[in-house]
Amino acid sequence: MSDISLTSNIRLLNAPTLKVLEAPPPLPFAIRRPDGSTISFVSVLRHLPGKRVVGEARGADGRALAKLFFGNNARRHWEREASGIRALNKAGVATPEIIAAEELSDGGYLILTRFIDGATTMAEQIRELAGTCSQDDRVATLLAPCFALVGQLHAAGLIHNDLHPGNFLNADGRMMLVDGDAVSGEPLTHLADSKARANLALLIVQFPLAWTLEPVRLLEKYRRANPTLTDDPRALDAAIQQARDKRIHDYLDKAGRSCSRYVARRRFSSLQIVARDEEARLSPVIDDPDRCMAEGQPLKQGNTATVSRIRIGSAVWVVKRYNIKGVIHALSRAWRPTRGWHSWLAAHRLQALGIATPRPLAIVERRFGPLRGRAWLVTEDCPGQNLREYLDPAAPPDSTVGNALIDLFKALSAARITHGDLKATNLLWHNDRIYLIDLDAMTPHTSLVGLNRAWEKDRDRLIANWPDDSPLVRWLERNLPRLP
Repeated sequence: MSDISLTSNIRLLNAPTLKVLEAPPPLPFAIRRPDGSTISFVSVLRHLPGKRVVGEARGADGRALAKLFFGNNARRHWEREASGIRALNKAGVATPEIIAAEELSDGGYLILTRFIDGATTMAEQIRELAGTCSQDDRVATLLAPCFALVGQLHAAGLIHNDLHPGNFLNADGRMMLVDGDAVSGEPLTHLADSKARANLALLIVQFPLAWTLEPVRLLEKYRRANPTLTDDPRALDAAIQQARDKRIHDYLDKAGRSCSRYVARRRFSSLQIVARDEEARLSPVIDDPDRCMAEGQPLKQGNTATVSRIRIGSAVWVVKRYNIKGVIHALSRAWRPTRGWHSWLAAHRLQALGIATPRPLAIVERRFGPLRGRAWLVTEDCPGQNLREYLDPAAPPDSTVGNALIDLFKALSAARITHGDLKATNLLWHNDRIYLIDLDAMTPHTSLVGLNRAWEKDRDRLIANWPDDSPLVRWLERNLPRLP
């Protein structure tokens, strides 16, 4: 069979061809099954270059979710996917059933499962509730089915090693768990407390930090499904911290290399990391950021940084250039990570914690081997109003913005993070959320002494934006959390 041929006006691809594609294959395309029939992909939901394509497919069995494995370790992942789905079925944990699991003649492996029409992922539902106060009953209502399902999973002796929100499907009010490749354990056997606790912690850290600081209502749902887990709050807290540290580490690691989210290019004279889904539109900015800034709307002209809002087509972005003030400044900065790099990582840390900040899209650095020069950071534009303008000093904030402020401070406290320049103009109110910007001085703390000192400085810096003894300041003094 040739690599690419034409069948019923749909390109026929095979595993060797798919393996070398860096981008998702153009739609529609077909693959040949062992019985000689074909199945056509009409969408690509996920593409891992050199490894896997997942999408909606149509063939003799009707609509199906198709997972096509190819490349190194394809057989192992195919076998684990099939055995994981069967283990979930045996344990009575809701998951789409297998239609077919086939080894293809060209070295690929195919699994077809029932396509759940109209299903939404937990990730989509979380986005719909983004910015919702942690005390809002809708948060518990949204998350409770996940905890109940994982409790059922653990009670059956199984764990799922990739409990991110995209692997939970809500179909007509029924929660389902997908991705059999991540399932391990022996069905209908006892699961050790330590394994259950670590897996429960993995689930908890997938959600915005502010939503899970008081997980009592959620754990109630879990314990109804799995009452065998020993109640040990300290052990669970330790497991949550370990899972959160690993999640942040993985987030920051992926922010510095090529992966499904980013394209990274390291050369002697430059570093470029660009969001893969915006790479084409961002290319003019990456090639000549100063020209794009000059053509944009100036937002800040300073010695240390210059900021512009730029528009390319329908996209609106903010570009921040970190300036070098002179030779001495250049020498002092050359051996250290740039402020742009620091802000790039800070934004990803906040994203991992579910704390709102404009999406980081690209980082560009001028380099001379190991020496670093100027840097440019590109983020999405946040059109919100800063809190200095939005809040009225003559009155306390309304409950929506007030609860958002309290949640923000609680989340930063739990994560042991300080902003470093928490003036009200660096907090933007947009779509019922507070977005943190200007992350140059953001610091994750390991020392409680350093954290306490920096925390009080952040808190005082925010309150100092409004007149002493005003109703707003009195509310802030009374309600903004202090460190324990």
